[in-house]
Amino acid sequence: MNRRLLAVIGVVLVVAGILAMSSFFIVEQTEQALVLQFGQPRRVIREPGLWVKRPFVENVIHYDTRVLDFEPPHEEVIVSDQKRLVADTYTRYRIVNPLQFYQTVGSEAGVRARLTALVTGSLRRVLGSVTLNDILSNKRAAIMVQIRDDVAVQAKDFGIDVVD
Repeated sequence: MNRRLLAVIGVVLVVAGILAMSSFFIVEQTEQALVLQFGQPRRVIREPGLWVKRPFVENVIHYDTRVLDFEPPHEEVIVSDQKRLVADTYTRYRIVNPLQFYQTVGSEAGVRARLTALVTGSLRRVLGSVTLNDILSNKRAAIMVQIRDDVAVQAKDFGIDVVD
């Protein structure tokens, strides 16, 4: 009888431990979290700390609040004076709306694919309207700002803010 009671108590403690481990989650200071219930978004958590969710029903996706880097492959562009130019680009962005980010691109891999298309399109559009001398002169900073602003406007729909 005594062994049976100890076995029952042990099983109850193990089950309680499993439930506790799957009920609590931590949001770090550099993160924000999106709680999903069967794949449907339920709430966005932006504050760091220890949080509770329903075990086995809800799951949590963590997104970084820091500035993230993305460097697509270099592009060969023809500028307005018909000169070929190989341009290396980079994008620095921050996830500002995790719900919109999840619904439009889903993950960082998804946003990288979309950003590649946006950056390439903007790069070709802007550099196709300027000359090589403009790119090599002091107008270069203004051209970079124009490309960044163009990408930032289009990227707002993904729940991200393009910083640079």
